[in-house]
Amino acid sequence: MAVIGKIREKSTLILIIIGGALLAFVLGDLLGNKGSMGGPVNIGEINGQEIQGLDFEARVSKNIADYEERNSVPATEEVTSSIRDMVWNQLLIDYIVKKEIEKLGIEVSPEELFDMVRGNDPHPQVRQAFSNPQTGQFNPDDVIRYLKTMDQDPSGKAKNQWIQFEKSIKEERLQAKYYNLIKKGLYPTLTEAKRYYSDASTMFNVRFVAKRYATLIDSTIEVSDKELKSFYTENIKKYQQEEPIREIKYVTYQILPSEDDKLETEKWFKEKMEEFTASTDDSLFLAANSDGTPTFTYFAKASGLPERLDTVVFNMEKGQVFGPYIEFNTYKASKIIDFKLTPDSVKARHILINIEGDTARAMALVDSLKSLVLSKKRKFEDLAKEFSKDFGSAQEGGSLGWFKEGVMVPPFNDACFKGKKGDLPIITSQFGIHFIEILDKGVESKKVQLATLERKIEPSGATFDKYFNDATAFSIKYNSAETFVKGAEENGLNLRSQELKQADRFVADLESPRELIRWAFNGKVNEISDPFRFGEKFVVACITDAKEKGDIPFEKVKDDVTVEVRKNKKAEQFIKEMSGISNIDELSQKLNLPLERGDNISFSSFSVPGMGREPYVVGKLTTLKKGQISIPIKGDQGVYVVYVDNIIDAPEVSDYSGYKTSIKQSWASRVNNEVFEALKENANVIDDRAKFY
Repeated sequence: MAVIGKIREKSTLILIIIGGALLAFVLGDLLGNKGSMGGPVNIGEINGQEIQGLDFEARVSKNIADYEERNSVPATEEVTSSIRDMVWNQLLIDYIVKKEIEKLGIEVSPEELFDMVRGNDPHPQVRQAFSNPQTGQFNPDDVIRYLKTMDQDPSGKAKNQWIQFEKSIKEERLQAKYYNLIKKGLYPTLTEAKRYYSDASTMFNVRFVAKRYATLIDSTIEVSDKELKSFYTENIKKYQQEEPIREIKYVTYQILPSEDDKLETEKWFKEKMEEFTASTDDSLFLAANSDGTPTFTYFAKASGLPERLDTVVFNMEKGQVFGPYIEFNTYKASKIIDFKLTPDSVKARHILINIEGDTARAMALVDSLKSLVLSKKRKFEDLAKEFSKDFGSAQEGGSLGWFKEGVMVPPFNDACFKGKKGDLPIITSQFGIHFIEILDKGVESKKVQLATLERKIEPSGATFDKYFNDATAFSIKYNSAETFVKGAEENGLNLRSQELKQADRFVADLESPRELIRWAFNGKVNEISDPFRFGEKFVVACITDAKEKGDIPFEKVKDDVTVEVRKNKKAEQFIKEMSGISNIDELSQKLNLPLERGDNISFSSFSVPGMGREPYVVGKLTTLKKGQISIPIKGDQGVYVVYVDNIIDAPEVSDYSGYKTSIKQSWASRVNNEVFEALKENANVIDDRAKFY
C-alpha cells in the first residue's frame, strides 16, 4: 500500500534536487496565440534553444496531474507557481548541464543502474522507498517482489512510475559524476594549506587611534555637482541596476460582511436549525445546506471537543441540537447523533490484497486465507509476510500497532473500533481488500458523535458592490502619485509601499498578486490602477518609480554618491591630521582621541573589538611587524592608525593534511552552485515567464 506512494514521492524529490521536478498547470489560450510574425509564443531561450510556451505548459500540465493524483488535492496557486519554477529549472538542466555531460561522454551503464536498484549498494532513494516504516530497515527482497508484481497492474501506472523513478536516479547519478569530476580537479597545495593555517592562527595584539567619520558634521563638508558626477562616472560599476524594478504604493479595501449581512445569515441559520432538528437524514441535510464538507465528528471524548461543547453535549439527549454559536466568523449548530462507550485506540494487523481488476479472484484469496487462520493451519503473521501487498507492515507480520480512532480510512476504522478483540473482519477500501485481526482494544470511555451545521458570515453581492465602488471612486479622484498619498490620508487607508521585481510572486498582505505585478511593469510612472480583487480585498495601486536594467541614473543615486564623496573628503582631512607622528601615544594626545586596544586579531577575523567590521584595516594591520606603526588607514567607519604591540606566531605543525582537506571541502561545497551559475551565464538565458504568469 505504501511502496507505490513512496516511489512517486522519491522520483519527484530527486528531480527537485537535480533541478526541479516536471510538474504543472495549464495557462490556456495566451500561450497558444501567435506572435507578430505568425510563430508560436516563446517564454524564453536557453543556450540558443527557444522555449515555446505551449511545450512548456505541456510539461507543466502533465506533471500537475501527477501532483494532484499523488496528493489527492488540487494544486494551489502557490504550488503551481513553485511547479513552474521547477519545470524551468529542469529545462536549464536539460539544455545546459546535460550538454556538458554529453560532451564529456559521462554515462551510467545498465550494470551500474542495476546495481543502484537491486545491487549490494542501492541508491539512497531506493533504500528509503523500500524501508520498513516501523523499523527503518531496508529489505532488498521487497524491491524484487515489487518488480515482479509491477506488471500485474492492468493500468500500467506502476510500471510507468518505476520507469520515471529509474530515470530520475540515473539523471542524479550523471550529474553527480559531472560535478565530482570537477571536484576531483581541485587540489590545494602545501603552500596554500600553510597560508590558510597561518592566516587563521597568527594573532596580532594592537593599539589604535580611530577618528570616525560620524564625529564630523556632514554640513561642514561642501561637495559640488561636478565632484559628485565625477565620482559617479568613475565608479559607475557600483551603480548598476541588475534587473528592472518597479516601485508602487497601494491601498486595500478589506471586504467585510456588513451588519445586514450578519443579520441575514443569522435569520437564515435559525430557520435551518429548526429543519436540522427535525431532520431524519442528517447526512443528506448537511450536504444540501451546510457550508464546506458536511461535518460529522468521529466519536469523541470531552477532551477532544471544542471548549464550548465539551461539558454541554454530554448532558443533552440524542437528537437535541446545541446552538447557534459563532466560531471563526461562522454560525454553527451541533446535533447529538449518538453516544457510545468506545476505546481510545485499537491494536490490529492486516493482510492487504490488491483487487487489480478482478474483485472475485481477490475475495476468493482472502476467504481462503481466513479459512487457513480459523483452522489454525497457518499463522496470520506468516500469511501476511507471504501475501500482503502492504510491504511496510508485511515484514512485521501485518502489524499496525496501536492506532487512534480516525487515523485509518473509514471502512478500516469502523471495522476495528466496532468489532471485538479476536474478530477477523474483511473490508474493502481504496487500497484493496483488507483481512484484519483485532488484537486488542484500549480502555473504553463515553464518547459522543456530532453532526454540525455551518454557515459562514460572508459579504453579500451588495456589500461587494459597495467596496468595489469605493475603490473605483478612489482611483478616479486621486489620479496622480501626489494626490494618491493625500487620498490615503483623507480616507484613513493604510498606505503601503513595495519594490517589485518582474518575477516576484508576493506583495505584502495580498493573495496571489501576479496580475498587479504584471500591470506595474506594463504601466508608466504615476499611473493609477483600476481596482484589483485579490481574495477578500480590493486593491488600488500607483506606480511611483521605474528602474530599468543597466546604469542607474545619477539623480536616483545622488544621495548615495553624496555620502561617499563626503566620506572621502573626511578621510582626506583625517589622514592629513593623523600623518607624520610616529608614536601612537603622542598621536592619541595630539588628537585628544582615546587609545583603543584590539587583541587576538588574525587575518581571518571578521571584526575587531572597538573597530567593528573593517576588513581593509584588518588586512593592512596584519602586514605590519611587531613594534611598527601604520600610516593612516582609510576604513569604512573612519581613519585608523595602528601600532602592533605583539605578534603571536602560529604554532609549528608537522602535518598540514587536515588544513588541505578543509580547503578542499570548502571549495567542493561551492562547485555545484557556482559551476551551474557560470554555465547559465555563458548560456545567455532569457527568461520571459514573468510576461505571461
